[in-house]
Amino acid sequence: MQDTGSAHTPLVFVVWFEYYFWNIVSLFGTFGNYASAYASTQPRHGGRGRLPPRRVDRVAECGTRGAGPGPFRVSARVADVTLAADTRGNLRGIVLMILATACLTGMHGLVRHASRDLHPFEIAFFRNLLVPLYLLPWLIRAGWSSLRPRRFAPHASRAAIGVIALLSWFYALSLLPLAEATALNFSSTLFATVGAAVILREEVRRYRWIAAVVGFAGVVIILQPGREAASLGGILVILSSIFWAGSLLMAKSLTRHDSTLGIVVLMAAMSAGMSLPAAVLVWSTPSLSQFGTLMVIALLGTLGYLFYTQALREAEAGVVFPLDFLRLLWAVLFGYLVFGELLDLSGWIGAILIAGSAAYIGYREGRTR
Repeated sequence: MQDTGSAHTPLVFVVWFEYYFWNIVSLFGTFGNYASAYASTQPRHGGRGRLPPRRVDRVAECGTRGAGPGPFRVSARVADVTLAADTRGNLRGIVLMILATACLTGMHGLVRHASRDLHPFEIAFFRNLLVPLYLLPWLIRAGWSSLRPRRFAPHASRAAIGVIALLSWFYALSLLPLAEATALNFSSTLFATVGAAVILREEVRRYRWIAAVVGFAGVVIILQPGREAASLGGILVILSSIFWAGSLLMAKSLTRHDSTLGIVVLMAAMSAGMSLPAAVLVWSTPSLSQFGTLMVIALLGTLGYLFYTQALREAEAGVVFPLDFLRLLWAVLFGYLVFGELLDLSGWIGAILIAGSAAYIGYREGRTR
């Protein structure tokens, strides 16, 4: 692997990341506490908390028109309680999405750093191998029956596609600047839009097509001849994005019959077995410090997924989906502070077009759900 930056050790990177990570947690945690404290001062309806949406709408309607005796006179208070509850959920979702993007980008930065000494294929194998161990508490709580799929073949096919995507992505991270690789990785949303229309025969609205075209224009800008991304690394990111889009489309169909936890654990376990042959071909036994870095890589990936999933549960999708754009900002920050990498003008233009289009698609789709 080529030298990808200054000679920081993995421990230095981990300490640096942890310092800034927990400062951000503290900042937004304090902000969330203020919001919760404010909401707790608002009156609650009958001590039972939030009313169903239709009931709230009816109360608000009657209160606005001045009609309705008795409980309808507290319509403003009930509306305040509902608004406060929604606000708290959205605030938690925003914080969780920020943490998710930080964890995922931190994982990518560590992969880029670790690839100086270990082959990306070996890093990908350990990442897949360690994820189920971190999910073991949830697995025990849910029961081993959650791992029993309705059909095994679709899971195996998705794992095979996911392995190609992960190996390509990790190898690309060893070749490209972190910000450029991250920007190109957003194209998976664009490919998923095309796949939803062509493969799943879904109705793709006009705004998604327009955003996809704008995003692909950004891909062309970044991959123009003469740029570093117009090389094997750029091709691998695009290949990874295509296969990852296919994996997302397959996961959408699997969630109709199997649990989310089961899908994730089966995906990681089968991917570990499928990526082992590639890792064996380039095997180099990691040292203790290198293995610690591999554990942190897997941990950040697991936390990123958990934060991402919980953010979608806590908040409206239209609120949190656009925040995925923060992965690009984290990548620019990490790339500069750790590897001394800077995006040029055309890189910024292409990155903003790609990430902005992906965030817009997520935002609009979240509003229509």
